[in-house]
Amino acid sequence: MPILQVAQRRLWWLVLAGHHSPNGAPPTPTQPTTTMNTTTPFFAPVLPLQLNEDQIAQLDAICLDVTKQFFQKDYAEKIIDTLKHCRAYKKGYFKTVADFRHFNGIYHWVKSHTTYSDYVVFRKYLQTLSGVYRWHFATYQSITPYNYLHERIKIETHCEHCGSLSKELIDRLIDANLWAV
Repeated sequence: MPILQVAQRRLWWLVLAGHHSPNGAPPTPTQPTTTMNTTTPFFAPVLPLQLNEDQIAQLDAICLDVTKQFFQKDYAEKIIDTLKHCRAYKKGYFKTVADFRHFNGIYHWVKSHTTYSDYVVFRKYLQTLSGVYRWHFATYQSITPYNYLHERIKIETHCEHCGSLSKELIDRLIDANLWAV
């Protein structure tokens, strides 16, 4: 490849990447820059990030009660027990974060016991249920994952088909002040 092409690609890469111009001067902004307040996110649900023991018990009870409406009692208990295990995993070996990867097996387990059309709805419900637990118990270094989870759950519950089961759970959690609108 000729040297001229390499140099041109490098210059384009510098321009696209937002680095300074080749002569060392900073690029001129095309839009006025504004400073964002990083402590207050654009989307800020008014929920405490840490729940006390009573709130945790209430969350577990509501989730189990709603899950029992859609699954058999022993299946619902297995689902909620898996979420409790994922939540309590931070008390184990790693002692830093809750690990919700153990919940992945529940998706496969439910898929093996349902038809495909039912599985789509049940999977959305399980994703919402897992998202609620991850929002409350997972530890993130930034506010962005909290906002993402909250917004994703909010969007998923608006679908009349896929979110029909999830909407009931979220409505119950909102009534108990364990989830923000």
